[in-house]
Amino acid sequence: MLMAMPEILRVGPWSLRALGFTFGTADRAVRLLAWSEAVQGQAVRMLRVGEKQIIAANECQRAVRMRNGGTGSTIEAGGRHLFEIGPPAIDLATADARLTGTGHAVLKGAVGVWLVPALCDLAVHRKLGVVAAYAATPDEILPDGFARSGWIIGYPAGDAHPFLSRRLEAGAPDLQTILRQTPLELSDGVTQAIGDHLAAASRSDAGYLGITVLPCAGNGAATDLETIDYAARLAHAYRHGVEVEKVDCDHLYEIERRTWAPTSERSRSQAGYGKYNDGSTNSSAPIGA
Repeated sequence: MLMAMPEILRVGPWSLRALGFTFGTADRAVRLLAWSEAVQGQAVRMLRVGEKQIIAANECQRAVRMRNGGTGSTIEAGGRHLFEIGPPAIDLATADARLTGTGHAVLKGAVGVWLVPALCDLAVHRKLGVVAAYAATPDEILPDGFARSGWIIGYPAGDAHPFLSRRLEAGAPDLQTILRQTPLELSDGVTQAIGDHLAAASRSDAGYLGITVLPCAGNGAATDLETIDYAARLAHAYRHGVEVEKVDCDHLYEIERRTWAPTSERSRSQAGYGKYNDGSTNSSAPIGA
């Protein structure tokens, strides 16, 4: 079935609240959810098939951040989800890039690596280039076809946002060759940091995400790189909607209703649902938290 992007943005924050996220986190995370659905697909499905993992992630201890030199941060995620800790990591890397020219963020033990492309897009929208290497935990549930480990490059190029992504098995030498064809402002230190990300991701068995954010030398892009224009996919999704399985759409609304607690029949009606039958005789009883 087709689902409108604005509907995902409307329902999503309440659905994410039902999975344990705070209001502020859910409001920011829904944009990652909608973007991922538009350009990759299966994001709404992940709220259903990965529900238990998401809820469990929100019950883990809070993440711990440490400074790693003047341009980097390391976050011990402790099993927390990238819905929550991914955007702040991009913010930290962006702040360092604005101050020093380059920013780095490392997240250890995070889940939700299928959101990495959406996180990279946050940096690109800030007119910065980004290189990320990631590896999922062994038991993490991922969208069909999404690599368990890989790397992603994105950079602004006029109105387009070219992205490249490969499975990590392609290897660091292949990535280094490609990097030299991009407009990213590379230095020995940046190249070394990216190499460290790749090495750490390739041997990780506990979840890893290494992100380097840096300026671009210009708007030009190499003509022989086979890039993906995520911005065009996003625009198409807003014009035509996205295909979502009915069972996934139904689940999105079902978890939304867990946080919907109207106090009167009038508020139920105005919410657009009519009378919601929760199986009790008290039709005005709050539902969920």
